[in-house]
Amino acid sequence: MFRKLAVALALALSTASLSTVALADHGQPHAGARAEKDGKREKKFPVEAAKFKKHVDTRIEKVKARVEKHITDKKVSEEKAKEIRERLAKGIAKVNAEVDKATADGSVTKDEAKQVHLAMREMHPHKRHAKKPA
Repeated sequence: MFRKLAVALALALSTASLSTVALADHGQPHAGARAEKDGKREKKFPVEAAKFKKHVDTRIEKVKARVEKHITDKKVSEEKAKEIRERLAKGIAKVNAEVDKATADGSVTKDEAKQVHLAMREMHPHKRHAKKPA
């Protein structure tokens, strides 16, 4: 009789402790809440035009460097490398056109930045996440 009571009590206590552990708040907010809280990932719009242009130019330089590294690492033929560079130049021209439209009034809104982003995504349509502008 005592053994049955001890087993039942142990089972009840272990179940209660498991449920409190599962429901306990450990004081760590989710990643989204942390990002909102410290504002590191939150982009603030409107953005100053010069700052936005500088950011886009930095991204373009990184893309150029990555493409050149790929060309040298893969030992791409000169004809193919020339074709790749021409496609890249056309894509950069589209992006710069969008940036010029976005920065015409001295500031860039979130919607204007999205249009620039879509122009950048068009530069590599083979990617699954590339989107065509609407």
